[in-house]
Amino acid sequence: MKQFTLLFTLFAAFAITAVAQTEGEEGNEATKPTIWLLESNDQNYTELQYFTVATDADRLEMSGRGKAQLVSVNTGAALTMDGYPIGYSMALLQTPTAIKAVGQWKVVIPEGYYTLTKEDVSYPSPAYEVVFNIAPLEDFKIVSITPENGSTLASLEKIMLVFNYPPMDCYDVLKVVNSTGDSVCDVRAYNYDEEGNWYSGWLTMRLELSDTIVEKGSYYIHIPDSTFKKQADQITPIPEMRLMFHVDGSQSTGILPVVNQTVSNAIFDITGRKVEMITTPGLYIINGKKRYIK
Repeated sequence: MKQFTLLFTLFAAFAITAVAQTEGEEGNEATKPTIWLLESNDQNYTELQYFTVATDADRLEMSGRGKAQLVSVNTGAALTMDGYPIGYSMALLQTPTAIKAVGQWKVVIPEGYYTLTKEDVSYPSPAYEVVFNIAPLEDFKIVSITPENGSTLASLEKIMLVFNYPPMDCYDVLKVVNSTGDSVCDVRAYNYDEEGNWYSGWLTMRLELSDTIVEKGSYYIHIPDSTFKKQADQITPIPEMRLMFHVDGSQSTGILPVVNQTVSNAIFDITGRKVEMITTPGLYIINGKKRYIK
């Protein structure tokens, strides 16, 4: 009788645990992990063979359920894709050969192809589709520079570059030099904004100077060949180029004049940027007057 009671207790405990796990697997919609496919976002590429899958799950595993495919939107032709994990929450999909045919192609990931684990609860990955474009070959180039190359400025702090293809991350440290060839400060490149969000379409790269330049003079940034490469093939570089900017010295004090300031107690830092709240000591412009805040 004791053995029966023990077995019954163990069975009941197992059943309760199983029910709890089942309910957890159904999950709260707000906590379910999501999945997205990089290397696409309806952008144009000359060719593609590898696709990075990323999630906000804690862990991603191959489940072996179904087959990932690459389907031609133009003809319906399909290729089976092999996938394998490359990290705790990332995986790689690979086509048998590089796709070069001009047109639209769609990556299809069936439901349950991956198992996503978040907060110790496992979920089958949802069905997922994304379309990208194979376009005719174009030169990889910068299509716009802000501020404009050769322009005269009150100060120089950052330059925005827009490409015709998404550029690769750039880990090179560039230099700003003055007209006599002396190094003034470093320059680093970022393809995400100050809040950590990718720029729209991944086409934009921000050059951030290590110091804001306010002293009058001409300044140059030399960008060597291959500093930026096209993300689609990781090979095609932009050619060597040289950016030139003239600072007119009108902001040599580091303080922008406040003109027609009608907002009571408006606060600006020494570079002239509006500050909502003072959190660090320093020199500020408050309601049009310079004040040092301890």
